[in-house]
This record gives sequence, C-alpha cells and structure tokens, in this order.
Amino acid sequence: MEYKQIIKHIKSIDWYRQGGALRFFYCFIPYHCVNETIGYDRNIIYQKEDNNTAFFDKNRQTDKAWWVVRRQEKYRRFIDNWIKDWEKKQSTSLRFCTKFFKKSVEYWSDQELVSFVSRYNILALQQWKMGVLMEWFDPEGEFILNQLMKKYDLKLTSSEIEILVSPSKLTFVKREFLSRLALIKKLKQKQNISSGLKKHANNFYWYRNSWAYVHELGEKYFFKLIKTEVKHLSKLIKDAQRIKIHLTNINAGRIKIMKVKKIHRGLRNIFYLFSKMADWRDYRKKTSVCLPNHYLYQILKRLAVVNKLPLELVSFVIPKEITGWKLSVTLVNELKKRQKGSIYLCSAKKKCQWIYGQQANSLLKILNKSMKTDVIKGSVAQQGLVTGRVKIIDTAKDFSKMKRGDILVAQMTRPEYMSIINLASAIVTDEGGLTCHAAIISREMKIPCIIGTQVATLSLKDGDKVEVNAYKGIVRKL
Repeated sequence: MEYKQIIKHIKSIDWYRQGGALRFFYCFIPYHCVNETIGYDRNIIYQKEDNNTAFFDKNRQTDKAWWVVRRQEKYRRFIDNWIKDWEKKQSTSLRFCTKFFKKSVEYWSDQELVSFVSRYNILALQQWKMGVLMEWFDPEGEFILNQLMKKYDLKLTSSEIEILVSPSKLTFVKREFLSRLALIKKLKQKQNISSGLKKHANNFYWYRNSWAYVHELGEKYFFKLIKTEVKHLSKLIKDAQRIKIHLTNINAGRIKIMKVKKIHRGLRNIFYLFSKMADWRDYRKKTSVCLPNHYLYQILKRLAVVNKLPLELVSFVIPKEITGWKLSVTLVNELKKRQKGSIYLCSAKKKCQWIYGQQANSLLKILNKSMKTDVIKGSVAQQGLVTGRVKIIDTAKDFSKMKRGDILVAQMTRPEYMSIINLASAIVTDEGGLTCHAAIISREMKIPCIIGTQVATLSLKDGDKVEVNAYKGIVRKL
C-alpha cells in the first residue's frame, strides 16, 4: 500500500491497542494467526527494540467473540471441544520441537535449520489460529457479558461476577511457588533437598520465560533462591495459605452463586466459558510461549554467534527470511532499521511490508492519536480508591522504577511482573479483558485495578500524581 492509502486505511478502522515487551522472532507466528482470523489488513504491528505495540480491528475481534458466544450459549462443551482440538495441535507442535532439539543446534546444518523453521511455522500457526480465541474477547468481553445478563434478566454484584469468571485452577507461577516452598521447609529443617531440587528444576526451568526474555534456569538458580528465602519462611507460608484459601473460596463461591441465583443454563454456559478461558490462558502461556521460546532461543543464540551480532538485533528476523545460519549483509541492515522503530502491516490481499524511520513514527502517532480521550476510563477488575505516583512499566528494564505505593501503569501485566505487583497500591492497564492477568492477580491480591483503558500509558507519565477510582473505573490526574 502507498503511504497515503495506509493513512486512509488507518483512519477508517476502530482500533484496539495492545502490546508489551517481546521479541519479533517469537511472536511473528501468533501475529500472523491474527491476520488469518480477522483479516490481513486488520492488524498493524509497531516494534522498537524489545517494546511492541499492536493494533487490531476492534469490531472484527468482537464479531468473532459473539460467534463463540452464540455457540457456547447453546452447548456447554463447545469451549471444551475447542480447547481439546487446540491441545492436539499444540502437543504436535511441542513434540516436534522436543524431537528436533535432541540434536544440539550447534550441529545443525543450514538445511536442518530451514527444515525446522519451515515445519514449525506450519504447526505453530495451526494451533495459534485456535489459541487466539481468548484475544477476541479482550476489547468487549465485559460488554458482551453485560448484554447477556440483561437478556436473561440477571443482576449480580461485581464481586459475584469476579467469582464466576475467575480461574478454577492454580497458575503455573503459583504451582512453582508451592513446590519451591516445600523445598524451603526441608532446607529449614536441615534435610537433604538434592533430588527434590533436581525434580523442581526439571519441572519449572521454563516458568520465567516470556515473549521477550528466556531464562535458562537450573538447579543452581533455584538453590540460590531457596537459600535466600529460608529466612522469610513464615511469610511464605502465609502467602501459600492465602493462595489456597482464595482458590477454595472461588470454587465454593461459584457453586453457591449458581444455586442461589438460579442462573439460566445458557448464561451458566457463558460463565463457564469465561472461567475456562482464564485457566486456558495460563496453560497456553506455558505450552505455547514459555516452552517453545526455550527452543527458539537456542536458534537466536547461534544466529547471534555465527553472525557476530547482538541477540537483540537478530531477534528482529522473521522465519521466512532464514535461509541458513549466515545472514546476508542486506538482511542485517534491514534488522538494524527494524530495531530503531518499524511498522509491519499487510494488505487485504496478503501483501506485507515494512515501514521504517519517520514514516513509521508518523503512522504510530496517528494510531495513538486515534486512541486518546480526555478521560482515562476502563473496566473495574478489583474495586478500591487509591492515590499515588504513576510508574510506566513497558519492559523488565523499567522494574527498578517501582517503589512501594506507586501506581503500576502498563499495557498489560504478565507473570514476570509479580515482583513489582507486590509493591503497587493500584494497577492500571491499556488492554485486558475479564480473564486477563492483571484482572486475575488484582482480585486475588485485593489490589485496586482498572483494565482496558487503551490510553493510560499514552496519557500518563512517570511521577504523575493520580487518583485511581476502581469503583467507577476512572483514573484522574491530581
């Protein structure tokens, strides 16, 4: 598309904005599955260094969400069958990685590299085309649920809704914590934890991986962490009790509400959908992000070594550009342009292009400007009223800015944010639906939280003093 055509196209669509820290090499396939499901010209991606912002056609996503709702409303097992089909495709993809990586990438030929990337792309795209179902609900999930409650003439408090859409299982972060706590207790009692430590490392070496960062965690890492935490054992035990009690209360509360309110079967099916998506989101993160990226990271490392380039730069390569371990000078120059700030977009006819420099920055400004409003308003994930100083958290590099009592403002929180969420007096996000990470964590930790503002990171800056009214869903500058 010509530049003027792109501007006209941008202004014709109601965009939904999301993003965060990621490496383009890891996320290229999931983004292309968005193209496959809502249209190739309905997705614009901006990337600068390891910070990403993506724009999706809000109405197309919402149409897809309603398509799911109409089926789920009639058939409770619709989402179960969908996840089951997704899991088959996801398992095939992960098994392929496990089998291929039995041979270290250090010994792969150019042909083996190309063969892996080509086959993995196909398998990953198949499972992500189903896995993206959750993202369809992010823009208007709460609105959809409210419309259905009106249809069935059901009135629930915000607390009751929170219970009905909450996950029914422990997240992998909590399972790792409880497993580690058992080892901390043994070490405190001066017991030998060697075998347990090895098992723990084998089970959770991947758990801190994300779209942007891969951490190769081994026994030494976990042992050092356990030794440090022994002195905080009493607090950790209380944290574990809180986690278990919260989950018990959620599951018991769900049964009670369904019984007392006599909720219609169609609406029960919808609440079941949201709860299943909350559990699935965590499982998908483990099996479609944390584990695969452990393998993809090995490829990036060798590409960086072979080409004598920083891994951060190499991560801007997209799968179809890989023809062997050695990258061409032309491609390397392209990667340098992408790293400084670039936009990737496609036409309806699937013709895709990169835009760099001033044009990319200008398009981003136009996209962001279309988001801005005079009021910072979103959905309430956890009620409360808090005043504090804003800290904008885009990537892990920003974590050190957070001090106790600050307002954590981000495009979206993720499991790796847990170390700073403990410091936050409130959380405000640009994106997110009823089952997003920020919503689930804030409810469990009782931290006032507003999600889906779309503009918080655009309208606020570090140090701003704000009032977070998580009763009305409004953030006000003071």
